[in-house]
Amino acid sequence: MASLTGTGSLIWLILRRDRILLAILIALPVLIVAGQTTAFQELYPTAEARQTFTQQSNSNPATLGMLGPIFASTLGSLVAWRVGVMGMLLAGIPSLLLVIRHTRAEEESGRRELLSSTTAGRNAPLTAALAAVLGANLVLAAAVTTALLAFGLPLAGSLVLGLSFAGAGWMCAAIGGMAAQMSENTGTARGISLMAFTALFLPRIAGDAAGQESDFAWLAWLSPLNWTRLTSPFADEKWWVFALVLAFTAALAAAAYALCARRDLEAGFLRPRPGPAQAAPGLRSPLALAWRLHRSTLLSCAVGFALIGGLAGAVAPISTELLGDAQPGGEFLAFAGADDVGEAFVSLIVYALSVSLVPAYAIMVVFRLRSEETSGHADSLLSGPTPRLRWASSHLLIAALGPVALLAALGLSAGSTYSLVSGDVAGELPRILGSTMAALPAVWVMAALATAAYGLLPRFAVLVGWGALGVFLLIELGWEAQQISEAVFAVSPFAHVHPSTEVGPFTLLSLTAVAALLAAGGLLGLRRRDFG
Repeated sequence: MASLTGTGSLIWLILRRDRILLAILIALPVLIVAGQTTAFQELYPTAEARQTFTQQSNSNPATLGMLGPIFASTLGSLVAWRVGVMGMLLAGIPSLLLVIRHTRAEEESGRRELLSSTTAGRNAPLTAALAAVLGANLVLAAAVTTALLAFGLPLAGSLVLGLSFAGAGWMCAAIGGMAAQMSENTGTARGISLMAFTALFLPRIAGDAAGQESDFAWLAWLSPLNWTRLTSPFADEKWWVFALVLAFTAALAAAAYALCARRDLEAGFLRPRPGPAQAAPGLRSPLALAWRLHRSTLLSCAVGFALIGGLAGAVAPISTELLGDAQPGGEFLAFAGADDVGEAFVSLIVYALSVSLVPAYAIMVVFRLRSEETSGHADSLLSGPTPRLRWASSHLLIAALGPVALLAALGLSAGSTYSLVSGDVAGELPRILGSTMAALPAVWVMAALATAAYGLLPRFAVLVGWGALGVFLLIELGWEAQQISEAVFAVSPFAHVHPSTEVGPFTLLSLTAVAALLAAGGLLGLRRRDFG
């Protein structure tokens, strides 16, 4: 047990450092669940209305691919269907990033070595990170359950849905713990974990889009992350699925401990390739350093987006054929900005990724500036002839161009596979690529907002940046549920690039101008404030 010495103190430290962030990560899913419950109560107040909606949704491959099937026509089942995938993302991705933050990032900064010089055991940091994140997910499960009970929903379904949120967080925390042992670089560890998340997420798109009665429905069970949705809250609750979740989590956690015991401190299980003794002339600049810091995460995310886009484009035409004559109405197609259900399937999946994960990547790149500043790494660079704004601009250039690469990978892969299967390469590929790239100015606005927060309010930058993204996504969910007006939705930059709107040059230029002003304000604030 000596290897676990100091675990309790480290857990307290993690909770103390991330208390505000954890509160937001818990509150956001609860607000989404409460909002969706209210929306479904008002939109579908009768059993007949809910039954009709269930039949329409379960016959629409675009909806199935994004959210999966509805298991029952009850109010609780509709809520579980609507928030299932969103809960998977909101609980899962923050969990894996938090574990990496308190394990690999601590080693890379040198703080882990200081702890090791005290009474902290070798496995204490990993155990503390896993315990804190797993505990936070349990609190999330309790909060979601309580919120559902407050609406008068059954206890069993409420508990299963709450635990499904926690289960996604547990599995992703174990993925993060495993990835933290693989590389000595924090960015590479994040890239490995995000690629693993993508690989585990992909099978559910194909399995769910095919429908429950299809011969390919079994593909949905190949996605461990989808197990949390397949617990069927408020329908025929499958409690035994949680045994799979616990087994998956325990297996990856055990593997993480095994790798931790077999590597040196501050080293990774995957050894980096030795570089040349002297850097090439092209690498002697702040931009080259920024590229080295961000390239592994960018490349990993690009591969993941290409895989998701390629699968979505390949599945869409097949799903359309499965429908036969049961095509959705024009209102749904207008919402997706498409002419048929295949285009709608691709359009909505591409849009969902473009306004959630792509902005998250851009914000993460911007906040690398803050971590470099607080860790002291930037001091050694700025003590030389490198100006402060040149250093910051190098990272911001990655934050601006990185989303271009991600959206291009997503649009090209989705457009290529969809156009090849449908037989209209000349028409579909440019259309899908263009609609995907149209979200770029909105992503730039989110990155610029994070830049402004970093330059003007550095202590609250993380809260402002991630909080703004969460609020905008919450507003969009409310707008889709007809609980928020068009005027309120227009506050979000994503409202102006939604598939249902006409995106013209003026809109794109306006969003780009807003991003430029916010970024300039952030750089001006960085230039004038104290550093460190």
